[in-house]
Amino acid sequence: MDYLLKPINITELKLAVEKARHKISAKQKDHNIDNLLEYIRSGSNAVPKIALPTLQEIMYVRVDDIIRCEASNNYTTFYLQNGGQVLVCKTLKDFAELLKPYNFIRTHQSHLVNQHFVKSLLKEDGGALLLIDQTKVPISRQNRDMVISSINLTLVSGPAS
Repeated sequence: MDYLLKPINITELKLAVEKARHKISAKQKDHNIDNLLEYIRSGSNAVPKIALPTLQEIMYVRVDDIIRCEASNNYTTFYLQNGGQVLVCKTLKDFAELLKPYNFIRTHQSHLVNQHFVKSLLKEDGGALLLIDQTKVPISRQNRDMVISSINLTLVSGPAS
């Protein structure tokens, strides 16, 4: 990609680091574009997939297999229907807007939930969601009304196809 000679020139170092960042960023975007093109080619009946870049691989996971996402600093853990977990080195914010059209809702600063897996609304500690895998996900005070109305709307209209 690039190389530096001793003695290190700070300007050249900054340029080399920026070049590396740009290449890494472009590579990650390419995977998301490829995934989008695959979804478009497959037709509207196909279940969309999301690219989850881990340290070892880029996993393509069906959106409807994701139960919830949990943030931990600059990492996001995806909890899947088969009991698996995928740790991704991206923030929850990166995925919140991407998954919003697929009935995912931000219940808390650290939690994003697939509404299809909500079992019940718990009234304890200001509110929490009980999911089908028996996980309790907190609801922040500022998101409480939005979460409740969104879940009620989903229950009334039924799951989105």
